[in-house]
Amino acid sequence: MNATTGSRASVQLGVLLLGVLAAAPAFAEPPPWLSPMDALSASSAVARQVPGVRDVIVSPQGYDASIGQWITLVRPGDGEGFIVTIDENTGEVCARYEHRDGCAATGNVSEEVLKAKTIAKAREEAGRHPPTDLPSLWIAVLSDLVPKVPGPSTPKSRWYVTVNAGDGKTVDPPAAVLSRFHPDGIDVLPGSKAPKPAGAADTPNGPMHYHIDVPLRRPDGNYDVTYVYYCGRLCAGSTTLVMSRDAAGWHIVSRLTNWVS
Repeated sequence: MNATTGSRASVQLGVLLLGVLAAAPAFAEPPPWLSPMDALSASSAVARQVPGVRDVIVSPQGYDASIGQWITLVRPGDGEGFIVTIDENTGEVCARYEHRDGCAATGNVSEEVLKAKTIAKAREEAGRHPPTDLPSLWIAVLSDLVPKVPGPSTPKSRWYVTVNAGDGKTVDPPAAVLSRFHPDGIDVLPGSKAPKPAGAADTPNGPMHYHIDVPLRRPDGNYDVTYVYYCGRLCAGSTTLVMSRDAAGWHIVSRLTNWVS
């Protein structure tokens, strides 16, 4: 997958994932178990294993519930196009040409599906037993996102924020959170007030959209807190923070970049 195509596909899936996090219940029963980004990554990896294939353009088609498979169309720079399917029931990934028998390349995502199921179970538990003092956790996450070197004072940056409270709903942060968080040079606004996407006219770099997902309790007692951001066609990403809480409040222990475009 060439760099241009990879970036375009990642941003498209980043926007889709941001929408999924902002609209879907936190612990709705799958399928699908995999995220759109996970499916894209696995499909692209198998596509690159097809003999004779180099640069490709991938077009994710999403999850087909009628057959229980993710489908991705792949068009090489040279030669015949093919499809890559992911069967979540078996974990098998298959790159298949339309008029040929068998798989031109294969893979397996059984471990990824198992991990996704484990996370889904953790989400259900988070819905029943959310962590203490969620508002302070959200402020700690947002505070960490503030640039260490302030930008120009005018015009102010705008952040549109949504959160998952752990009850299966994605909402604007409470007014008390917004009133407590006033970083220099940034207007922090409810995500529901964000302007509608402009489609093809969307600018490469626009206002920041943040979504903080439900905190998931770890075996060590800390929490995994994932946030997704989107700020234009060329600007999207996801990070998971490991956070702990003591008498002084919430702290970030470590961080992992899941993907970025």
